[in-house]
Amino acid sequence: MIIVGRNFITVVLLTFLAYPFLYGVEKKRKPVVAFVGTRLEEIPEIHHARINLKFHNLFSEQQGILYIGPNPMKDALGEAAVDSVIGTSDLGLLKRAATQAGADHLFFAMLENQSQHENRVMLVGNVVRYDLETDQLYRMEVLKYLEDFGIEIARVKLNLPMATTALTFGVIMVLGLLMLFFLKTEVNLGGEGSTPTDNTGDPGLIG
Repeated sequence: MIIVGRNFITVVLLTFLAYPFLYGVEKKRKPVVAFVGTRLEEIPEIHHARINLKFHNLFSEQQGILYIGPNPMKDALGEAAVDSVIGTSDLGLLKRAATQAGADHLFFAMLENQSQHENRVMLVGNVVRYDLETDQLYRMEVLKYLEDFGIEIARVKLNLPMATTALTFGVIMVLGLLMLFFLKTEVNLGGEGSTPTDNTGDPGLIG
C-alpha cells in the first residue's frame, strides 16, 4: 500500500508540473495593450514629441505584452474614431474600439499645462486604462513638471497588465513544491523500513 500511495502522489505531481506544457498555448497568450494616443492642451508643441515618445517607450519596451501603437490604432479604427476615444468615459464606445482593434486594454492620456511659469510645463491630467474583460475604466492622476514626468511613467508601468503565464506558472510551482513536501514526508514516515506502532492503518497511505 505504501508503494501505491507513493505512486499516486508521483502521478499527481507530474500532472501538475506538466500542466504548463499541456495547456501552454492558451495560457501563454500575452495581453494585447493599445496606446490610443494623447490629448495635449496648452503645452508648447516643441514638447509634444517628447511626451509621446515617453509613452511609446513605456509600452514598446514592456515585456509580456503585445503592443499596438497610435498609428496602427488609426489604421484599425480611423482617425476620427481614435479622436473620439481619447477622453471618453463611454464604456460602449471603448468596448467597440477595443474589440475592433483586438486589444485587451486601451490606454490614453489627457494632459494640460497649468504652470504659472512661462519656461516650465506643469502636466496635469489623467492616464486612463480601459479593461475589456471587466468593462471598467481605471484612472491615474498626473501632477508633475515635465522634467519629472519619468516618475509618472514609472507609476503607469506598475498598472500595466502582465501575461497570465507568470501567474499560472507560479501557482504550478507552489503546488509542485507542496507535492514534493508531502512525498518527502510520506517517504520519511512510511518508508519500507518503518514499522507501524498500532493497527489503526498504514502510515504511508494517504487518503
